[in-house]
Amino acid sequence: MDKQELISQIRDAQEQILEAIRSLKEANRQIKDRHAKAYLLDQLDCLASDDHGFLSRDYTISQWIADIESGDVVVGGETDG
Repeated sequence: MDKQELISQIRDAQEQILEAIRSLKEANRQIKDRHAKAYLLDQLDCLASDDHGFLSRDYTISQWIADIESGDVVVGGETDG
């Protein structure tokens, strides 16, 4: 798989994750669980993309894609998993 195919695969997965987060948030609007919102849903938002509105230094899927595009992450290079 080449770099563009990998990026496309990651973006597709990111969109699925974002859709799942939207679904979880919708469920939580019914429940109104503040603990789940703060410690689960908001955290997922921060990891899924940079478009979340929080000040965060978390490494996100969007940053990972940018690192692959820029060559900071080498496709086919050594990985931890």
